[in-house]
Amino acid sequence: MIEVSSKLAFSQKLEDTIQDVEFAIVMEAEKRVFGDARQVSRAQRITILKDALQVAGRKRIEKHFEFPRRALPPAQAGEVIFRIGPAKMFSRSLEWIVKEVESAIFLVACAKFKGNKAEVVRALRVGRERINKPAGKGRASHFAEAQDELRRAGWIR
Repeated sequence: MIEVSSKLAFSQKLEDTIQDVEFAIVMEAEKRVFGDARQVSRAQRITILKDALQVAGRKRIEKHFEFPRRALPPAQAGEVIFRIGPAKMFSRSLEWIVKEVESAIFLVACAKFKGNKAEVVRALRVGRERINKPAGKGRASHFAEAQDELRRAGWIR
């Protein structure tokens, strides 16, 4: 189980958090698919993981083998903002999971800073262009979606 914590999300740039999460997903998938098997070559591992994680190109998986990142720190109770278990890991594309993690981070940041865009930008260390970027095809920005969800829940006006 991979857990993304608010502590991690607010301790570094959003892009670094996303890269750390993606690395954790690839390494966890490798562990679950191959276990301790050493006889499988790196090229075969990348090909199999690319298919298992529904990734379009090899480079996205290769980079995590070439430039390893630090493991995610353990999340404390009450800090978890997104969980990625094996069912989600292998039934959704890596791209989908990463976008959902990013949406969850924006939602928590918007809640924490009561929808104040400047505070969210500062906390996540992103530029205004990133905060206004659409969350996906035909979708509003992560920030706008988070604000809408918090308004519906009555957290912000």
